[in-house]
Amino acid sequence: MEAPFFALAASIDYMSDVQDLKGYTATHHKILSFSGAFYGILGLLIFFLIGRNFWGLDSSRASLLTFMVLGCSNLLYYITRDPGMSHLYSFMIFTGTIYVFHLWIHRQKVTKWNVILLLFLISMVVALRPLNLVFISFPIVYILFQFREKIPMLKFQKPLFGLVVGLGVALIPIALQLAYNQYAYGEFLADSYAEESFNRWDKLHLLEFWFGANNGVFIYIPILLLVVLWIIGQLRKQNYSSLLFAGYFLAISITYAAWWSPTLGCGFGHRGFTEHLAFFALPMAGLIRSLKPQAIKIAWVITLLIFILLFVAQYNFDDCWRGNDPWDWAEFARLFKL
Repeated sequence: MEAPFFALAASIDYMSDVQDLKGYTATHHKILSFSGAFYGILGLLIFFLIGRNFWGLDSSRASLLTFMVLGCSNLLYYITRDPGMSHLYSFMIFTGTIYVFHLWIHRQKVTKWNVILLLFLISMVVALRPLNLVFISFPIVYILFQFREKIPMLKFQKPLFGLVVGLGVALIPIALQLAYNQYAYGEFLADSYAEESFNRWDKLHLLEFWFGANNGVFIYIPILLLVVLWIIGQLRKQNYSSLLFAGYFLAISITYAAWWSPTLGCGFGHRGFTEHLAFFALPMAGLIRSLKPQAIKIAWVITLLIFILLFVAQYNFDDCWRGNDPWDWAEFARLFKL
């Protein structure tokens, strides 16, 4: 995904007659920011189209949902301040996957190109972060369950061609990752997190993980509270399939809480949830769809206020948490000083 921008930086250096540190020049460092912004904006555009075309939102409500996900989370931080991380790339891949699924259902047909694209997107998920393929199985099962009556009526066009070509295309990202592993570590199935493991199963500290000042999930990504409200509302309506999203949230939480560094090191908010906002937005869309026009105006005001607060905090943040402990609220308050 970065290759086109890498090539652009190389071309700029070539025209500028830069000879040293090929691939590590100042141009290559700067071009990553443009790469991150491009894929972040592309992901948000696809996300907006999903809300408007498939989730029953008009343009105004789809815009609200898109702005909520961007401004009431740490997604903006990883698009603008730390674009070298994989999370915003995963966000774009996830939105693409959701779009393809809904396109199938909406058109009631699956073309060979749809199959090829979906297989490629899934392979990108594996290449980017294999663990995410396990996580997103929860919302994908929910989506399939919601459309269980329409799925048998899907018409496939040249499925064998799509499957064969799709598998061939899907092998490209995997093969490139395996080749890199061999180059960098001397083996195809290398452990890129050497000597780092899930060794905290007996001390998860989930309250700290969710609400701590140091990267607490709900503190830096307050938009996820809407998912909790949606699950509670659905359970009251006896829609028990909504528990798949509860399982989705808990699977991510417990897995990362068991990691040797639960906060995942330096970063603004817990980045393990950033790309998953693409799927968590589905229940958010359900809440927004049910709001009356006056409530939509209030939602815009609240969203803007949260965005301003998080923007100030991101501006003041110096890439790492400097507090004495996970509950150092005095250090947290310093992020909001003007």
